[in-house]
Amino acid sequence: MVDVNVYKKKSAYLPLQMKRPDYTTALQTVLHFATADLSMKKAVVVTDVCCGVGNVTKLFSEQVPVSKAILVDINENFLVQAKKTLSVPELIILHDDVLKASFFHEADIVFSIFAYHHILDEKKPLFVEKLRSALKSDGRLILAEIYFDNKESEKQYYENLYKTVPDTEKSFALKEFLDQTAHSVDFEHKVSKSFTEELFLSKNLKKVDEQKIWPATNGDNGMYVQVYTPL
Repeated sequence: MVDVNVYKKKSAYLPLQMKRPDYTTALQTVLHFATADLSMKKAVVVTDVCCGVGNVTKLFSEQVPVSKAILVDINENFLVQAKKTLSVPELIILHDDVLKASFFHEADIVFSIFAYHHILDEKKPLFVEKLRSALKSDGRLILAEIYFDNKESEKQYYENLYKTVPDTEKSFALKEFLDQTAHSVDFEHKVSKSFTEELFLSKNLKKVDEQKIWPATNGDNGMYVQVYTPL
């Protein structure tokens, strides 16, 4: 069992995430990057890896016509909820480990939204290969991630984040979620930004845009939304 309780409770996951100012800002940025230059397309194909309850694809499909959505997650409860909330012409639900799933270079947009850091470091190269194999040659990968070069920086991030949450939104459940995330050893495998960018480049993915979400400080530690395209 993972050491972050919210991942066992499908109904609690998204409401708690939506109370995080970093997460909500990142979500807006993800949708901004994903919808750019797609207004002329009649419909697009989306692959959402480690999709959770499918919220990102749902919000995206409300702005851009989606002909096909491929949702992948190892948590069956999340997928059940995603299936209930998504309405697209063709919906493919894959209850599978993303590292074992097969993709066929068909996606205009691939979403990896806070998924990469749940992958063990030694398996991250395979994960990036899977992302690359889902993309069309002119597709775009939207990566939302949190980067740290040490565990102490990660703990400080979540402590400071909770302080920025409005008092009306603070709760024991949210604090527990952030504390458990900061101290997780079996489900949080965050790495540095430079490590990630070098890995993606080695797998023929080029970074073409990015925005730092939080905190507004110098240095690479923190939350980002990045856009990659195949080389």
